[in-house]
Amino acid sequence: MSSTSNRRVSPSVQSQAREAERLISGIREHLRKPVNAAFAEGELTGPQRSVMQVLVTRTKPISLTELRNELGLAQSTVSGIVDRLAQRGLIVRDIDPSDRRSLLLESSPAVRHFLRTQVAKLSATPLAAALGRTSPARRSAILASLSQLYELLQRPDLPAKE
Repeated sequence: MSSTSNRRVSPSVQSQAREAERLISGIREHLRKPVNAAFAEGELTGPQRSVMQVLVTRTKPISLTELRNELGLAQSTVSGIVDRLAQRGLIVRDIDPSDRRSLLLESSPAVRHFLRTQVAKLSATPLAAALGRTSPARRSAILASLSQLYELLQRPDLPAKE
C-alpha cells in the first residue's frame, strides 16, 4: 500500500473526487459516442466485439488458445467467431511458425488502418465541437485545469493540501 493511500482525506475532498470522477466518466462517454456508432455500423455481435477488442489491443498476433483463455469461452465458440470475422476480412489467420498446427490471429490491415486513422478523429470531433463553442480564454482555462489534474495524478508524492 502506498503512502498516499494511507493519508486521511477529508469528506469534502472525497466528495469533490467523486464529482470529478462523475464528470470524467460523462466526458469519456461523450467522446466514445462517435466511435461506438462507427463500430455499430460494423454490425458485430457482442462476442465478436470482444474478440476484436482483444486483437486490436495486441501488438503481436495471439493464438486461438490464448484468445479463448482471455475471453473465457469454449474453443468451439471462439473458433466460430474467428471464422466469421475472418470471412468478413476483419481478422487475419496465419500458421504459427513455431507450431505449424497452431494459428496466430491478429486484426486485419484494414482494421488497423481504421483504428490508426479514424478512431482518434472520431473521438476528437465532439471535443473540438464543444471547445469551439466557447471563448479562447475559457478554452485556455479548461486546458489549464485538465493539465493541473493530469499533473496531480502523475505526482502522488506531492503533499496533501486540504
